Amino acid sequence: MSHQFLAPIPFERENPNGKMSPTRFVALCVLVRCHMCVLSDLTFANCNVRPCSVQAPPPAPDGPDVEQQPAYEGANEAPTDLDERSQRAHGVQVHIGNGYIVYYASHNDFYAVCSHGSRCRMTRTRLASGTRPNQGRPLGLLAAWLLKPQADKASHTLRWNKVFAYDERVAARQQFALAACADLLLGLERPARADEPDGEPLGMP
Repeated sequence: MSHQFLAPIPFERENPNGKMSPTRFVALCVLVRCHMCVLSDLTFANCNVRPCSVQAPPPAPDGPDVEQQPAYEGANEAPTDLDERSQRAHGVQVHIGNGYIVYYASHNDFYAVCSHGSRCRMTRTRLASGTRPNQGRPLGLLAAWLLKPQADKASHTLRWNKVFAYDERVAARQQFALAACADLLLGLERPARADEPDGEPLGMP
């Protein structure tokens, strides 16, 4: 990873005594804090100056519109580093299209939330399934859903408006990958298989 170094702040010209003004000191502290986040590879999600939204989300909702998908037995036995990345990504909102995708570590779920309101959403798990081979890599689908405009919640949540062709999901995944902090969520999906060269399942996840 290439690093850019902060240029020195010429505070001496502002203060002949060689002392940094309070305003300049605060500016320098903010820049150093943000830069250290990058150097320590913590990503902007742990920095106060960041391009993505990481406010604590409301509790993960339950209800008939939440599509539950069972995970295979032992799916929660993830490596420690994955657990840490999962906790770090909790609450990160990656904005795309007509809303955002947020991750809930407690549920191992991604929620696509549309601007129509919190009940206009689609939910998918990041966990693999022994009986559903496409499960566990849903971000292309969720991004495609948010990128497809609809007049209202009623039409956006219709089942046939949640179905997308493979090429549509691949294009949406590629666009999502360019969004701020998307890498935090993409790194939580199950590993892509050999038959998923574009990272997107061949069938609907």
